[in-house]
Amino acid sequence: MQMFKLDMADLDPTDGTLASSQKTKLDKMKGWDNNPLKAYECRKKKNHNYYYLIAKDNQLVCAGCQSSRVNKSCSMVRCKKCCVKHCLEEQKVCKCKDHQKGVQEWRQKALERLADAGIHDEHCVEAMISCDLSDSE
Repeated sequence: MQMFKLDMADLDPTDGTLASSQKTKLDKMKGWDNNPLKAYECRKKKNHNYYYLIAKDNQLVCAGCQSSRVNKSCSMVRCKKCCVKHCLEEQKVCKCKDHQKGVQEWRQKALERLADAGIHDEHCVEAMISCDLSDSE
Protein backbone atom coordinates (compact mmCIF):
# COMPACT_ATOMS: atom_id res chain seq x y z
CA MET A 1 0.00 0.00 0.00
CA GLN A 2 1.36 3.39 -0.96
CA MET A 3 1.71 6.01 1.81
CA PHE A 4 1.05 9.68 1.22
CA LYS A 5 2.31 12.41 3.51
CA LEU A 6 -0.19 15.12 4.44
CA ASP A 7 1.12 18.67 4.38
CA MET A 8 -1.23 21.08 6.18
CA ALA A 9 0.77 24.19 5.15
CA ASP A 10 -0.78 27.22 6.91
CA LEU A 11 -4.07 25.54 7.87
CA ASP A 12 -4.93 25.59 11.57
CA PRO A 13 -7.12 22.60 12.52
CA THR A 14 -8.09 24.26 15.81
CA ASP A 15 -9.83 27.07 13.93
CA GLY A 16 -13.55 26.33 13.56
CA THR A 17 -15.87 23.53 14.59
CA LEU A 18 -16.64 19.95 13.56
CA ALA A 19 -19.94 18.18 12.94
CA SER A 20 -20.75 14.80 14.48
CA SER A 21 -20.00 13.01 11.21
CA GLN A 22 -16.54 14.58 11.08
CA LYS A 23 -15.91 13.49 14.67
CA THR A 24 -16.69 9.85 13.82
CA LYS A 25 -14.18 10.04 10.98
CA LEU A 26 -11.56 11.48 13.36
CA ASP A 27 -12.26 8.65 15.82
CA LYS A 28 -11.57 6.11 13.04
CA MET A 29 -8.31 7.93 12.23
CA LYS A 30 -7.00 7.47 15.80
CA GLY A 31 -5.82 3.96 14.91
CA TRP A 32 -3.76 5.08 11.93
CA ASP A 33 0.01 4.86 12.23
CA ASN A 34 0.66 8.14 10.42
CA ASN A 35 -2.32 10.10 11.71
CA PRO A 36 -1.63 13.78 10.95
CA LEU A 37 -3.91 14.88 13.80
CA LYS A 38 -2.27 12.92 16.66
CA ALA A 39 -1.24 16.17 18.32
CA TYR A 40 -4.90 17.22 18.63
CA GLU A 41 -7.82 16.07 20.76
CA CYS A 42 -11.46 16.30 19.72
CA ARG A 43 -13.74 17.78 22.38
CA LYS A 44 -17.48 18.39 22.47
CA LYS A 45 -18.64 21.93 23.08
CA LYS A 46 -20.76 22.01 26.22
CA ASN A 47 -24.51 22.46 25.67
CA HIS A 48 -24.02 22.38 21.88
CA ASN A 49 -24.11 19.71 19.23
CA TYR A 50 -20.69 20.29 17.69
CA TYR A 51 -17.04 19.53 18.36
CA TYR A 52 -13.71 21.33 18.15
CA LEU A 53 -10.04 20.36 18.05
CA ILE A 54 -7.60 21.43 20.74
CA ALA A 55 -3.84 21.01 20.61
CA LYS A 56 -2.66 18.52 23.26
CA ASP A 57 0.38 20.63 24.10
CA ASN A 58 -1.90 23.56 25.05
CA GLN A 59 -3.50 21.49 27.80
CA LEU A 60 -2.03 21.72 31.28
CA VAL A 61 -1.25 18.60 33.30
CA CYS A 62 -2.18 18.39 36.99
CA ALA A 63 0.62 19.39 39.37
CA GLY A 64 -0.53 16.73 41.84
CA CYS A 65 -1.14 13.47 39.96
CA GLN A 66 0.62 14.34 36.68
CA SER A 67 -2.01 12.39 34.71
CA SER A 68 -5.23 14.40 34.69
CA ARG A 69 -5.96 17.62 32.86
CA VAL A 70 -6.27 20.91 34.74
CA ASN A 71 -9.39 23.04 35.00
CA LYS A 72 -8.40 26.36 33.42
CA SER A 73 -9.95 28.38 36.24
CA CYS A 74 -8.18 26.44 39.01
CA SER A 75 -5.81 28.65 40.99
CA MET A 76 -3.85 25.59 42.26
CA VAL A 77 -3.20 24.24 38.71
CA ARG A 78 -4.66 20.83 39.62
CA CYS A 79 -7.45 18.48 38.63
CA LYS A 80 -10.55 18.51 40.85
CA LYS A 81 -9.53 15.49 42.95
CA CYS A 82 -6.02 16.81 43.65
CA CYS A 83 -7.22 20.39 44.18
CA VAL A 84 -9.82 19.33 46.77
CA LYS A 85 -7.16 17.30 48.59
CA HIS A 86 -4.65 20.16 48.44
CA CYS A 87 -7.17 22.78 49.63
CA LEU A 88 -8.22 20.61 52.57
CA GLU A 89 -4.66 19.82 53.62
CA GLU A 90 -3.24 23.33 53.17
CA GLN A 91 -6.35 25.27 54.28
CA LYS A 92 -6.46 27.15 50.96
CA VAL A 93 -9.36 28.27 48.78
CA CYS A 94 -9.45 27.65 45.03
CA LYS A 95 -11.14 30.20 42.80
CA CYS A 96 -12.81 27.44 40.75
CA LYS A 97 -16.43 27.09 41.91
CA ASP A 98 -16.56 23.36 41.10
CA HIS A 99 -13.48 22.73 43.26
CA GLN A 100 -14.92 24.86 46.08
CA LYS A 101 -18.06 22.74 45.92
CA GLY A 102 -15.92 19.58 46.19
CA VAL A 103 -14.21 20.93 49.31
CA GLN A 104 -17.58 21.72 50.88
CA GLU A 105 -18.84 18.21 50.06
CA TRP A 106 -15.78 16.65 51.76
CA ARG A 107 -16.29 18.81 54.85
CA GLN A 108 -19.99 17.93 54.96
CA LYS A 109 -19.21 14.20 54.74
CA ALA A 110 -16.66 14.54 57.54
CA LEU A 111 -19.19 16.33 59.75
CA GLU A 112 -21.79 13.64 59.07
CA ARG A 113 -19.32 10.88 59.98
CA LEU A 114 -18.44 12.67 63.22
CA ALA A 115 -22.10 13.16 64.05
CA ASP A 116 -22.75 9.45 63.40
CA ALA A 117 -19.89 8.63 65.76
CA GLY A 118 -21.38 10.91 68.42
CA ILE A 119 -18.61 13.52 68.23
CA HIS A 120 -19.78 17.12 67.97
CA ASP A 121 -16.40 18.84 68.14
CA GLU A 122 -15.64 20.93 65.00
CA HIS A 123 -11.86 20.76 65.65
CA CYS A 124 -11.86 17.03 64.95
CA VAL A 125 -13.06 17.63 61.38
CA GLU A 126 -9.63 18.59 60.01
CA ALA A 127 -7.97 15.55 61.57
CA MET A 128 -10.63 13.28 60.15
CA ILE A 129 -10.36 14.84 56.69
CA SER A 130 -6.58 14.39 56.61
CA CYS A 131 -6.99 10.71 57.60
CA ASP A 132 -9.62 10.15 54.91
CA LEU A 133 -7.43 11.80 52.26
CA SER A 134 -4.39 9.72 53.13
CA ASP A 135 -6.51 6.54 53.00
CA SER A 136 -7.86 7.39 49.52
CA GLU A 137 -4.40 7.39 47.89
